[in-house]
Amino acid sequence: MASFPSGAAARIKTLALGDYSLNIGQGLLAYTGFAGGKSGLVTGIKRNSPTLRPYSSVNEANFLRGAALTAMPWKDVEITVFGSYRRRDANLVLPDSLSEDTLAPFFTALDLDGLHRTPSELSDRNAITLGLWGARLAYGRRRWRLGINALRQSFNTPMSPRPQLYNQYYFRGAHPANYSVDYSLWWRNLHFFGETALSGNGAVATVNGLLAGLDRKIDLAVLYRRYPRHYQALLAHAFAENSQPRNESGLYIGIELRPLSQWTLSAYVDIWRNPWLQYLIDSPSDGWEYRCRLSYLQKRRLEAYLEIRTKNQALGVDRWDYPVDFVILSQRRQLRLHLSYKLTKALEWRSRLDLGFADNDINERQRGMVIYQDFLLRPIGFPLSFTTRLALFDTDGYAARFYAYENDLLNHFSIPAYYERGMRFYINVRYRPLKTVTLELRYAQTWRGEHVSQANTQKQLSMQLRWVMGS
Repeated sequence: MASFPSGAAARIKTLALGDYSLNIGQGLLAYTGFAGGKSGLVTGIKRNSPTLRPYSSVNEANFLRGAALTAMPWKDVEITVFGSYRRRDANLVLPDSLSEDTLAPFFTALDLDGLHRTPSELSDRNAITLGLWGARLAYGRRRWRLGINALRQSFNTPMSPRPQLYNQYYFRGAHPANYSVDYSLWWRNLHFFGETALSGNGAVATVNGLLAGLDRKIDLAVLYRRYPRHYQALLAHAFAENSQPRNESGLYIGIELRPLSQWTLSAYVDIWRNPWLQYLIDSPSDGWEYRCRLSYLQKRRLEAYLEIRTKNQALGVDRWDYPVDFVILSQRRQLRLHLSYKLTKALEWRSRLDLGFADNDINERQRGMVIYQDFLLRPIGFPLSFTTRLALFDTDGYAARFYAYENDLLNHFSIPAYYERGMRFYINVRYRPLKTVTLELRYAQTWRGEHVSQANTQKQLSMQLRWVMGS
């Protein structure tokens, strides 16, 4: 990846050769870089990444491989062209001489986990090839910008998910295509943004948002999305409750108040509807969620917050005597108390307590808690640093699980679920003997059971060597 700020190549803004990320508009066509969803940062709802970025993650699926170029042939005009060709892991189904049902090879889904542990996983490795190409034309001034985008993909083997009621509108074929228009507009203290996209089958999806500074102490965020059940975009990653922007319409409203210096009150509410069936949910459904956080911050010294979160969504319940499941409303409510304190310039202590329950009309209420302690040692000017955590958790079951972000190797992260009863420990050690060389080691272990000596144990060891050439 290279940039050309001046000179004869000044019209070439970015050149990518090899592995790169492609981020278009608000993610309705393609967004292969990191894109957050709903979080404590209640106004962080807009996709903002550059169109082209070097790919540095350890994920083996979510990137393009080939060449891409962004150029500015005229003032205020930006053109991006991109192409990619690579092999992908997929659930490949080969012709069966004993059955007439499989006359030609096809694949049912792309594998995204990058795991190759079992014979089945190994057989899926690099099973298909995927070609991709497209372009983006953007024109803008200081207060507005408009983009027109086109993307086309080509598989060497057709995609054909196994027929189910919930997936009958999923893409099937070998040549998906998508087109979109995205925009950004600033007017006084208001910022409007959005994208409207068309998939090859004629479905139109749209997402539109507003960021507003109502006062120097009040910020507002509003986002509306409408993704039809038959919208098809395999690389899409737009703002949504589900992992893919399809079969969903919803409204999100977030607000942040700063009534006093060092104090912040933030909250959001999100309401959505799924007009078609989903995996394990055999009817149209809807849901809603809210989060409220009160924070106190002493810059470079102390951060503390109290947060409550409630989520209501559909839950499918098996019926042994009927092919269609019950659909009921499930509620999860969680309370979090978090404290982060700088003991010294090099040593930070973090402590967190999570309490909560999960409830529905059929099963008994499940309760649970998690408490953990983190220590982060990052000496200035010293080549060795580490982070470590010890977590204790006790829940009645998986429904009352808690998620917590964990520090990991560079360009990698993990957010495991804490459930049942047990303990989890990890330590990351980073050694940087030279400016260009970084060696990292991570060890994590989880115990689940009434007693550590009799518990089910999971262990994980990770290592990484990073060498930056040309520095």
